Amino acid sequence: MAKQGPGSYGGGNSSIPDTATSSTRRGFLAVTGALATAGCSGLSGSSTTTPTETDEPVFTDRGRAEIKQGRHLAFEFRTDTTGQIRVSYDVGVITDGEIGIALLTESEYEDYENGGPVSYVPQLSEFPTTGTRRDRTVDSGSYALVFDNTTRFTEPTGEQTVEFTITIRPE
Repeated sequence: MAKQGPGSYGGGNSSIPDTATSSTRRGFLAVTGALATAGCSGLSGSSTTTPTETDEPVFTDRGRAEIKQGRHLAFEFRTDTTGQIRVSYDVGVITDGEIGIALLTESEYEDYENGGPVSYVPQLSEFPTTGTRRDRTVDSGSYALVFDNTTRFTEPTGEQTVEFTITIRPE
């Protein structure tokens, strides 16, 4: 869920073209078949499972947004899983200016919106910035990824347009 304290938001999706060829498909099928039968034996009393990257994202968004001076854009997400989640994002300011990017817990985001002091996750925050890419794990929970164009994290220089890709998935 994205919300801007108040203003506009624009997001979009894109598709990735299928570039598989018959030779790579045959190679994939051969490797998959070999791996599928690799642990099969009538003498074996145990089986081994291999972790896969089939976990669906908890949250994903991609698009472009305008953030007015003195405003922010927030993407709120909640995970009900135990353990950790991977937060990945790629953000670029395509106008001539900088923004602040901060990952806040749910309670820190409430403090942020109320003008109170906040702490943030340093490994997933940067300010000021014209663009950054981050990929880190954090404990499961409720968070807000904030693109800030206020004096909280940077000195705003006017309305900023950003392009972004955000993915949150269980670890």
